[in-house]
Amino acid sequence: MRLSQRYFIPSVLFNSFKKTNLHKSNKLFFSTTSTTMSEKVIDCTVISDSICPWCYVGKKKLEQALQDAPNVKVNITYKPFFLRDGLPKEGVPINEYLSKAYGMRDISRVNDHLNNVGREVGIEFNDKRLIANTLDSHRLIEYARQKGKQLEMVEAIFKRYFVGGTCISDEKMLADCAESIGFDRQEVLKYLESDENKDKVLNDIRDSKNKRVSGVPYFIFSTPGNPKKVSFSGAQPKEVFLKAFEAVDKQ
Repeated sequence: MRLSQRYFIPSVLFNSFKKTNLHKSNKLFFSTTSTTMSEKVIDCTVISDSICPWCYVGKKKLEQALQDAPNVKVNITYKPFFLRDGLPKEGVPINEYLSKAYGMRDISRVNDHLNNVGREVGIEFNDKRLIANTLDSHRLIEYARQKGKQLEMVEAIFKRYFVGGTCISDEKMLADCAESIGFDRQEVLKYLESDENKDKVLNDIRDSKNKRVSGVPYFIFSTPGNPKKVSFSGAQPKEVFLKAFEAVDKQ
C-alpha cells in the first residue's frame, strides 16, 4: 500500500500499448472493450492485505474490467500479505497509525484522496477504522478458499472493515463475515481459536516477499500450462486490467 497511489502503466504492458498505437502525445488512450480476445480461461493471483484500502479499490477495478470483458473467464485466488509486521491485535486508530508510522501531519488530505477514489468504485471508506494484525483474517480467507467461497469471504471482510469500521482482528466480526456467506458461526469461532492454517498463511507471505513483492495489491495473470506471466502492482484503472487480459491471451 502507498499512502497516495498514482496510476501508472506497468512496464510489462508498455510494449503492448505501443504496438496497439495507444501511446500518443505522451498520453495513453485505452479501448474499453476486449472484442479481439478469444475465449480463454485466465488464472489471476491477487496478493493482498486485509487492511490495505487500495486492495479493496483494486478488487473493484478488476471487477469493472471483467464486466467489460464478458468473454473472459478469470479464476481468482487471493494470497496473503502483511503491510507491516507486528501490528497489535487490539488495533490502533488509523489517523494515529499514519501519524506515527509515516510522520504525517495533514492526514485529512490522504483520507480525502482515498475517499474520492473509493466513491468512484462504490466504496464509502470509514475514516475511524482501526489498523490491526491481519493474521486471523488471512486464515479465514484461506479457510473459505478450501471450501470454495474465498471471493465471497474477501468481499465480506473488506466491506465490514472498510465500510463498517470494525476491527479487522476481532473474532466476532470475522465470524459475522463467515456467517453472512453461509458458514456455521460456531465452527468458524472454533477455527479462529486454533492455529489451523497459520503456518500456510505465514509461508505464503514469506514466499511473496522472497519473490520481491513489496507492495499490494499485486496482480499476477497467467494461463494454465503457460509459465509466462503478466503482473503489476497497484489499484490500476480497469483499462490496465483489460490490456493484461489481452497480453496473457496472446502469449
